Amino acid sequence: MTRNPFVHLPELEGHLTPVHASGLRLTDEVLAEWDAQARCQGLPAHWRLPDCDVERSRREVLAGLAAHEDLWVFAYGSLVWNPGFHFDEVRRASLSGFARRFALSTTTGRGPPGRPGLVLTLQSAASQCQGL
Repeated sequence: MTRNPFVHLPELEGHLTPVHASGLRLTDEVLAEWDAQARCQGLPAHWRLPDCDVERSRREVLAGLAAHEDLWVFAYGSLVWNPGFHFDEVRRASLSGFARRFALSTTTGRGPPGRPGLVLTLQSAASQCQGL
């Protein structure tokens, strides 16, 4: 029996970008495009972490979970409406001591040299960040 992931927030059902349509999924094609942008900007060939390092990090995080423990992801920016991954449940969440800030600029995947795009980040603050 498949559980409805929107049981706690039924108003969101049908309003999130489906995984297959998400532009946030890091496919081989997306990474190849970012690599091409990085080369054009003069970044070194190995400007991002190697896949083996990413996989090792993923395994370390998952190894820290008990056999049947859930892994919760806090969505506070575009992940709210465009998660880019499959999920079993969505709930409202609040993170104390942090606030959203457009504080990271990038020219890979977001904007060209001279006009970098801004990325939403979490920064320490005397407030709360609302998300899912």
